[in-house]
Amino acid sequence: MSKNFSNDLFKINLDFGSWFSADIPFGKIFLRGTIYKGTEEVAIQTLGNEIFGQEKDVGKILSKYSGFYSLLIITEKRLVAAVDVARSIPLFFHRCSENIMISDNADWIRKEVNIQEINVVSKRMFQLSENVLNNGTLFAEIMQIKAGEYLDCTMSSDKCLETEIKRYFSYTYRGNDTGQNIEELQIESLSKAFEKLIKYADGRQIAVPLSGGYDSRLIASMLKRSGYKNIVTFSYGLKGNSDAEFSKVIAEKCNLKWHFVEYTNEKWQIEWQKTDRFKCQIYASQWSSLPHMQDWLAIKELKKDKIINDDCIIVPGHRGVLCGLAYLPVDILAKKNIKHEEFVDSIWKCHFSLSPKKDIDAETIGEIKKQIGQLSDRKELNESDFIKLFECWEWQERQTKFLVNSVRVYEFLGFEWWLPLWDKDFIETFLFDSINIEEGRKSYDELVKKIFSETTGYKEDYNIGNASDSFKHRVVMFVKRLTLKSKETRCFYKVLKNVCNKVAMMRNLANKNDMAFEGRYPKEVYNRLSRNGYKINGIHSYQFLSELEQVLSDSFKRETESN
Repeated sequence: MSKNFSNDLFKINLDFGSWFSADIPFGKIFLRGTIYKGTEEVAIQTLGNEIFGQEKDVGKILSKYSGFYSLLIITEKRLVAAVDVARSIPLFFHRCSENIMISDNADWIRKEVNIQEINVVSKRMFQLSENVLNNGTLFAEIMQIKAGEYLDCTMSSDKCLETEIKRYFSYTYRGNDTGQNIEELQIESLSKAFEKLIKYADGRQIAVPLSGGYDSRLIASMLKRSGYKNIVTFSYGLKGNSDAEFSKVIAEKCNLKWHFVEYTNEKWQIEWQKTDRFKCQIYASQWSSLPHMQDWLAIKELKKDKIINDDCIIVPGHRGVLCGLAYLPVDILAKKNIKHEEFVDSIWKCHFSLSPKKDIDAETIGEIKKQIGQLSDRKELNESDFIKLFECWEWQERQTKFLVNSVRVYEFLGFEWWLPLWDKDFIETFLFDSINIEEGRKSYDELVKKIFSETTGYKEDYNIGNASDSFKHRVVMFVKRLTLKSKETRCFYKVLKNVCNKVAMMRNLANKNDMAFEGRYPKEVYNRLSRNGYKINGIHSYQFLSELEQVLSDSFKRETESN
């Protein structure tokens, strides 16, 4: 049920999920999700009183909390709206001269303001990188609150509405002043993250999408280790895909129920013609990112077959740290000083590569690069700072906007979710200055293998590996590690990367995608885009934007005719 609130300055519309509200002195608080201090849940009334009891330092108060939430606090002359460090429940706003609109439904704002035109630069960003940068959306008039931020709106003494986006959490590295060993801190915070999940689930079924990687394995291992009984795991994709094969082994070792949902071109073709599919995409995208629909077939089939309960909680293995290493542009890391423009170019080449760039004009490229550069104003970076900033970009612009946003599919189909590896306290244990990021990734993998081994008792399988350990992946990572140490080997990595990209394109054309994604689209369209250099998510973005623009055009025609 929608919740609405308005006064002379603020117009609030909350359409999705369960929003709770409470009266506080001089105002009202709205909360969706769950907030913790330590492992204890914070009551909504307590939260509102604490934040507005120290109005001048809202960010400091928010920084003490963890959890998955969005909140709004409104008084007669002030509004504070915040999202968590994962942006797991997005909020959007529109600022006009006299008031501000805020909603969890970007399309509600679009209709209220009667916005019809997609911004050209934002559309290019979306097509190239899966989402729109910074606080933007596809519509210039609609903004979003990024992960770890809050919107602060105040009526000033001269009766002007002042609006500012502030940050309460930064993905920055800091000293370890706890006096504890870092690995001990990581295990302790991980255990607390799962303690919160188990309290929240309260005996309900937990469903774990198992891939062949370390993250979902850690989820399964920690749940098994905790003694939680009501667990089911599942995998999906083409029959015999390596992720599913690894997942089946992991489930067996953990003695957990495992189900496989086979994906085929025919299944996608049927589902892609249904109206609820596009409704889910609109709900998931919110005009800011490509809808992550990979789980769509699996969740629908598991629900239909009653393998997952109506009240189950889906717990995917999304991780909030050390995600950018695989994308590092090693060709510039041997430099002692890396210029700001080189950092921007690295992001541009790496993360804006889902579709061809040959027809993009210089002005549009310049505007996109300008927005990329807003992450940092430092003129020069050393290698360590470059890697950390690259990792920060991955957190802010890709993980939170695209991968975390995959939970929208679960919500649309009626399920709750939880993201223990995005727990703020767990993330912070990887943000110490003393951690070398490459070593941090290795230590994370070792931690997962250790916990899995201790949980299952299969000591001989300590090095069971994962699905990404293909021959191609091992070769690429071997060359990349060499490159990080020697500029003489950079050229070998470039050559190998080009070969791998060409092989990926040929696999697309040969319909070798493990998820059978090509079944979503007409074969001639899929093949034409693949031949023209579109990667798989570039094809998804192209088709979604095309369908979106057609729907907007039809809607505008109907509104014009009715008037």
